[in-house]
Amino acid sequence: MSTRTRRQKFSRIFFSINIGFSLIEVLFVLAITAILAGLASPSISSWIEATKAKAIQQQLSSLLFDARYRALTNAQILTVCHLEDGQCSGDLAFPLAAFVDPNRNAVWDANETLLREISEDIPSSAKLSWNRNGGFLRFWPSGGTGALSGSLTYCDAASPENDFRIVVARTGRLRLDNNDTRCN
Repeated sequence: MSTRTRRQKFSRIFFSINIGFSLIEVLFVLAITAILAGLASPSISSWIEATKAKAIQQQLSSLLFDARYRALTNAQILTVCHLEDGQCSGDLAFPLAAFVDPNRNAVWDANETLLREISEDIPSSAKLSWNRNGGFLRFWPSGGTGALSGSLTYCDAASPENDFRIVVARTGRLRLDNNDTRCN
């Protein structure tokens, strides 16, 4: 046998390259991936719920801060409430609107400006509540709320770790509270 033939035979035996994976290798990798996905699924869903609650918290605090800022800088009376047919309803729910309300009647009249409206999809297990009568919050030209200080509370029965409270002082300043939400 010539040297060249021996080299070709040697290279075919020892240097043959297999391209691809065997069926057993693929099944093994799929089994491990399925196990890891099953372990990660609960933590991913709780992370998504926490992210949604944080987005709702940011939208609410942004709306209240913006309403206070505009009342203060434009020397106007602003009302924040849940509008139903142009009137503030008794409950505080989404969508929430902030509008100029110079006649202080808690009704969005045709000549009044709607500044902003937010609507978030909250889980069916969650509830948004305002702890004062009237179901609305009013900011005066001084930036304060007069006697309407209180708390806007978000309670989620399915995920109590996502509960939060936005405390509104008489001066109109906001404070976020994630520890003492007063949810039952």
